[in-house]
Amino acid sequence: MIEIITQTNAHPSAQWLDFAISSKARTEIGVEIKKLSGDRERSVKKGKEILLHAFSEKGIVLDHECKDLRKYVDFTLDAKKLEELLYQVGQ
Repeated sequence: MIEIITQTNAHPSAQWLDFAISSKARTEIGVEIKKLSGDRERSVKKGKEILLHAFSEKGIVLDHECKDLRKYVDFTLDAKKLEELLYQVGQ
């Protein structure tokens, strides 16, 4: 017997395509990933708006892309990490 443990908030990722064998599975995973990419873009945009507003309330003006945010964090913030941060804030 095999037990499959899932999370209610789990979503497919592109890495799943490496394990999918059938073309139907690969197609369904691709469809879900495309749906989620739109959700991600909305969350990144919302996160950006939240951060811009929060910093402006403190008198700190960030550029529209939030690249100036790198000056105010204690860790290296490359473009990928910045997008992930904005995504998490926007969730």
